[in-house]
Formats: sequence, C-alpha cells, structure tokens
Amino acid sequence: MIMKKILIATDFSVAAQNATDYGVRLAQAVGATVILASAFEEVPVPVTDTPLIAVPEDLRGLVQRQLELEADSFPRERAVSVEVLPCEGPASTAILGAARSMNAELIIAGMKGSGKSLRKIFGSTVTGLARRTSIPLLIIPEGVSFAPLKAIAMASDVAHETDYGIPVAVRRLADQFHSKIFVIRLFNKQAGEVIEILHQSANLNRTIGAFAPLCEIPADATVAEALKDYIAASPIDLLVMKPHPKTLPERWFLRSNTRQMIFQTDVPLLILPGEPHKNEVL
Repeated sequence: MIMKKILIATDFSVAAQNATDYGVRLAQAVGATVILASAFEEVPVPVTDTPLIAVPEDLRGLVQRQLELEADSFPRERAVSVEVLPCEGPASTAILGAARSMNAELIIAGMKGSGKSLRKIFGSTVTGLARRTSIPLLIIPEGVSFAPLKAIAMASDVAHETDYGIPVAVRRLADQFHSKIFVIRLFNKQAGEVIEILHQSANLNRTIGAFAPLCEIPADATVAEALKDYIAASPIDLLVMKPHPKTLPERWFLRSNTRQMIFQTDVPLLILPGEPHKNEVL
C-alpha cells in the first residue's frame, strides 16, 4: 500500500518549517507527493485613518510566492514532487478543505514549543484540525527531527483485545518502515483512569509486543502524563491515538486525552478520525 499525497500545513513559523522538513523526509521515504499549503484571510491594513482591506488576490499571490520560496529551499538530496497551494479562509477550515479537494491521505502540522498553556485556553489551528479532521493528522512537536519509525505505539479505547484492527494509515507506515506496533488500551473505571500495554498478535504477520503490564494511573496523574512517561522510557518513534464510535462519555474521555497529548507529546502524534469512513480500517 503506497501513500500518494501528503499535505503539509505551514504558517512559515519555526515550528512549521520543522514540520515541513519532517514531512518532506517522510514523503521521500514513502514515495509520496507533497502538497505544501498555507491559509490566508482578508485582513485590514491600517495605512490611513480608514483601514484598507487587503484583496484576496494580492494575499494569494504573496502566499503563493512564499510557498514557492520554501519549496525551492528543500535540499536537492530530498528531491520530492511538490505542489504549492494557497488556501483562502480560516486556517483549519481552509486546510481541511484543501486536503479533501487534493485527496491527501495525511495532513502534517507543526506544534510550537512555547505558549502551549495559552493555546490550551484559546485554542489553535492544530487543535482545530484535530477536532474536525476526517483525514489522519500527524502533529510534529517543535524540534523533533525525522527518523525511521521503528516502533509505533497505538492508544485506543476499545473494550476487548479482539476489537483491534490496524488502521490503514498505521498499516502503511508500519509496512514502509517494518515497524513494531505496541497497543495501549485506555479506559475509564470507577477506580480511576487505567492504561494497559497489551501483548498480542494482530492480523498482520508482525508481533505486537509489550513493555509494561496493566497499571492504574495515580490519582494525581493524567493519562497524557502516563503516556508521556511510557514513551520517555520506551523506544517509541510515533504515538497514534484513535477514538472509536462508542458512548458519548467514552468518546469524550479519549478525545480529551488526545487534546492533552497535542500539548505534551515529545514524539510525533498521529491522530486518526474519530468516526470510521470509507477504507479507514482493513
């Protein structure tokens, strides 16, 4: 299974440039085309006492040139096919619309390392994408460089081991990098939140291994903190989080923990759509 198109969202910040570098390296490894996209909106320009409105065509041209300059700066040894795409509209809406129209199979965005507490309150483009995406979203923490995905941890909220399937996006990456997959089960109990590292076989000719037994998270800790500690102690190159369509409280449980991981993860975080859609799971 080949991944054909990867859309990289950029606002030309340091974090976005780091995510772009990661995405280009990933695209090169999997043989995918890169769509480098940036959103823009009409903005008032206070040149006189009466603010002027920047014409979308002018902004589009500026964003187009900036995207082209960034694409031209890719090192020759990372040669990949690149399309640039200015997107008019609010950032998360424009990026998701562009990804759907271009048939992208993966969206990549960077997460800034500073000001995370502020964005927890006011939100951000990344959390907007995570909340609304119908396409797998890969979030790259600022300062994280690309490395082959030798170990993938997949956190889910299914109730039974037999419910596990390997989503297409994860399967493609695992096949490409010959990754080992570790399944982490998260669920709510009256005694508190629980995290379990499973050891089982999947429907792939690959072993799903375990680093740790079942453990309850202390009352003063969160699932996100426990996942972060687990990743810090284990050779994990990618964390995958996927809520399943269950009861509303259960969906809220994993989605809230997924949102926390956006701000706390030190490894790339792949967020899969919460509702199943065509060809999502084999």
